Amino acid sequence: MNKKDQALDDRLKDVYVTSEDRFIDYAAQRTDPDKPLPLSRKTVQDFEYGYREPTRVVPGRCTLRQAMQFITDHQSDPDLWTKQRIATDYKLKENVVGK
Repeated sequence: MNKKDQALDDRLKDVYVTSEDRFIDYAAQRTDPDKPLPLSRKTVQDFEYGYREPTRVVPGRCTLRQAMQFITDHQSDPDLWTKQRIATDYKLKENVVGK
């Protein structure tokens, strides 16, 4: 290990390596070179109930989150959370809530 092998050194000097690889231009292979690739590689945030909830709810409608909340409230205390109170709190028709 500490001594240099002269025969091995001479043979290594005779070795010549050539490369046949070529550079692949991936930008030229794209179908639309004017369209840039996305910069962000993060996954899209998954929503709680499978879809994005609306920011504004029109009267007479409710979101899935609101429906789950008033159903849970009614199951926990049906005397306090009657269909009249749910209809007034969430601006719904009473006959729709009572079905």
